[in-house]
Amino acid sequence: MQAIPTGTPGVSSLGLVKIRTNEALEAEKTTAATPSTQRIVDSLTSHLNGKLFASKRAKEPIERQMLKNMRQVYGQYEPEKLAAIRNMGGSEVYILLTMTKYRAAIAWVNDILRPVGDRPWTIAPTPKADLPPTAEQQIKAEGQLLLQTVMKQLAAMGQNADPSYLQSKIQKFEQEVRDDVQQNIQKEAKVRAERMAIKIDDQMT
Repeated sequence: MQAIPTGTPGVSSLGLVKIRTNEALEAEKTTAATPSTQRIVDSLTSHLNGKLFASKRAKEPIERQMLKNMRQVYGQYEPEKLAAIRNMGGSEVYILLTMTKYRAAIAWVNDILRPVGDRPWTIAPTPKADLPPTAEQQIKAEGQLLLQTVMKQLAAMGQNADPSYLQSKIQKFEQEVRDDVQQNIQKEAKVRAERMAIKIDDQMT
């Protein structure tokens, strides 16, 4: 009996028995193991919708409290309370006690954050700024250049150089240069801090 090809590539039929090639078997395994794109999209959509709903539900009590606070500030009764007052024929006048406290609180905050003619904050540079790596390298290079120059001068004069003495002098020279650079950096940092304070003050006022 001869196998009869089916509509599926690599699959043929021999009576009630289906014959599959190795390629067809691998294709079936891959198809079974890989979920469809639509199922992935549906699962992701469901997950995101759940997160969105949970987020909206979590902030609902906060929004209700905020609206209640605003109505209290501006002298507005809650809808349920207003309906009850009207049913009883009571007065709808709302004493603005909260508004008085609200305005006083705003004034206190403004006095602290934005005092007239003064700043409630300061900006100061770091007490000791770090030397940039390039500056330290330059200082070392200048020290070595000075050492070589002095040694050449001593050799030309026929004098012996004491390495330890020269090294101590070079270290002293490097420290003096380092102190000068540090002082200039501190001055620049102070100027930048003052400029930044002016910029921040301008943005806040």
